Amino acid sequence: MSRNPRCNSGRALPGRRPLTLALSAVLAQGLWLPSLQAQSGDEETARLDEVTVTATRRAESVQDVPLNISALSGDSLREEGVSSLVEIGRSVPGLYVLDQGGRGANAIIVRGLNADPIAASEALGNGGGGTVATYVGEIPLYVDLRLEDIERVEVLLGPQGTLYGAGTLGGAIRYLPKRPSFDGVELQARSSLYDLAHSGSLGYT
Repeated sequence: MSRNPRCNSGRALPGRRPLTLALSAVLAQGLWLPSLQAQSGDEETARLDEVTVTATRRAESVQDVPLNISALSGDSLREEGVSSLVEIGRSVPGLYVLDQGGRGANAIIVRGLNADPIAASEALGNGGGGTVATYVGEIPLYVDLRLEDIERVEVLLGPQGTLYGAGTLGGAIRYLPKRPSFDGVELQARSSLYDLAHSGSLGYT
């Protein structure tokens, strides 16, 4: 008696097909999972809040402005404890503010471009008007401003003479105050402690 091997192989084929399909489905799922995770990650990245600036005298997204600009929101300033121009200089790349004390004029340096601070009067407390101009809204400012009720600070690096005139060879700094709101009440309190000690002559001659 002779057996036909083709019949044996043909009977085994239907039993293997479900196993093959199951393995293919598992492998395909493993290949799709990383791509799905990447797509979900891209969607989460795209949900970042848009930053709107007015450096060009109109509201635009900071990504669409053809300027080298750094925008610091009021919320980020409060969270990081930034309360002065000197501290802003530590947060913005390319900007350095030389703190020379209360009576000294703080020199504003952008990208290493330095000039003597404005010296028309001792009342002028920073280097604004030399190579970097400082503004509150559209009003020139020549003193360091305490950052209270600030909506946003815009730091423009590079010459800004077209929009902001002379004294902006290095750049410009704009403080944008918050608009008045009557929806709520905000209260802030501060306290300070000072001590002064005197010493007499130590007796040395």
